[in-house]
Amino acid sequence: MLGAVAPPSARAHDQGRDSVDCTIPFDCEIRWEDYSRFDNTRRYGIAQWNRLARVDIVPDVPLTVADLEFIDYSKCDVAWDGFWSPRRGADVIAFNPCTVRSRKFYDPPDPRAVAVHELGHALRLAHPPSGGTLSRYWRARSIMFCCPRCGPTSTYHAHDIRDYRATW
Repeated sequence: MLGAVAPPSARAHDQGRDSVDCTIPFDCEIRWEDYSRFDNTRRYGIAQWNRLARVDIVPDVPLTVADLEFIDYSKCDVAWDGFWSPRRGADVIAFNPCTVRSRKFYDPPDPRAVAVHELGHALRLAHPPSGGTLSRYWRARSIMFCCPRCGPTSTYHAHDIRDYRATW
């Protein structure tokens, strides 16, 4: 089709880092610990990604090493709702209670969308390009768009699934 802008390939949204442990071939997993009050949010996000059945996201148990921790990180002078951060030892997904459950914003985020988005980062998915026409394109097509509160749903889309399957 002439004049159409083709989206980048799925591999273009690979951030290169993740929280996944693949020490056993063909048995990749993320072992997690929870220090957050957002239990339902965490459960929802994990259930969404586990439906794709390539990387198991499972609780840490005494004989395993945690790959990821869920925490609350209250920072009321910022607009972000959560973040994933690679760390030495267990990586972190932090939820910001100041924004996720706040009435301070006209359009508060769906905490479930924040969980799915940040777990996407733990699975090596990056933000797609933003700006201009592409931002409208990605807002409707990827939970990994840099603003999870801007998307139409609280789960991944077909493009996110392609990125995930291209990686795992």
